[in-house]
Amino acid sequence: MAAAMRWVWAATLGLAGAAMAQEALQGEALAAAFAARTIVVEGVTMGFRQDGTLLVETGGGAAQWGSWRVEGDRLCWQAGGPEDCGTVRVDRAHLWLTGPGGVREGVYVDL
Repeated sequence: MAAAMRWVWAATLGLAGAAMAQEALQGEALAAAFAARTIVVEGVTMGFRQDGTLLVETGGGAAQWGSWRVEGDRLCWQAGGPEDCGTVRVDRAHLWLTGPGGVREGVYVDL
């Protein structure tokens, strides 16, 4: 399952020109962008709870609990494997995370 969670980070991290012009979120703004929010990327749903828990649902009923936190200008999370961290840019309902796997696009489903 750890390999699947690593894939989720790579999936949640698509280059998108408009958002790349935005400044990366930091501190409280970054935490507010994820607390009690749900994003979906390529069929993977990630629920970020206010208490720092994370629920990753990869489809077909597969789910993994983990945790998330903000460290300065980086969103860090762990679910079934090593912790990963990356920077985040947001433009309305779309977000772009830059991390170990490059830049990937996600979308909020609860806006």
